[in-house]
Amino acid sequence: MSNNSACVLHLRIDLQFLRQNCKASLFSITIYPREIY
Repeated sequence: MSNNSACVLHLRIDLQFLRQNCKASLFSITIYPREIY
């Protein structure tokens, strides 16, 4: 159970990080498409 809770907490932190950096990530993708593909 403790491992499960830690995993869920980690996922929540990742989601918050993605939400905060979503615009910056999309901005980088639109500017540097060649580095991704």
